[in-house]
Amino acid sequence: MHVKYILHGLETTNSNAKDRNIVFHSWGMVSDEEVFPAGTPEGWGCPAISNNAFTEIDAYLKNSGPTLMWIY
Repeated sequence: MHVKYILHGLETTNSNAKDRNIVFHSWGMVSDEEVFPAGTPEGWGCPAISNNAFTEIDAYLKNSGPTLMWIY
């Protein structure tokens, strides 16, 4: 799947996300299973989820308006 969603930071700490090409995307290295506390491989600053999860979320996002992602 080659879909990505461009992120627009709303706060001073992330307001340059679009300029830095930070996007929400899927990645084959992210597991469908729970990874806490081990975590996932380095994503170079982009929030990434498994390909299978992204397929489901992508269908939702395509049919919605602007979406707020709260990431910390």
